Amino acid sequence: MAFEVSFEGIKDSATFLLSGITRGTDEGKVVKLSAAKTVSLCAAENKFFGVIKTIEPGNQIGGVEEAGYQRVPYSGAAPSVGQEVELVANGTGGVKTPATSGTGLLYRVVEVDTSTGTLVLKLRG
Repeated sequence: MAFEVSFEGIKDSATFLLSGITRGTDEGKVVKLSAAKTVSLCAAENKFFGVIKTIEPGNQIGGVEEAGYQRVPYSGAAPSVGQEVELVANGTGGVKTPATSGTGLLYRVVEVDTSTGTLVLKLRG
């Protein structure tokens, strides 16, 4: 019997106010802290701290996963699997390796799926 290993579902979430985030469109995208108790979507090369998971009707508040393993899209060259992989936001809701080394944050990347353009990373929270 073959078993599939999944890191999804191991998480920690918090509720934040939302700025410029839309229900039905922005779930699963990386976010940054943009004001007190408020998150917004990241621009390209921004450092990110979580993934928006739920958005309440009215787009005022939402749940953000700040810790645990998350699957997110990536763009550009496929990042490597490893303990300390430097990543930044790609500006379209996913991640990428930074244009300038030393400007991102280090994450544990446990899977890179080049066929779907996604990876599984452990958030820093």
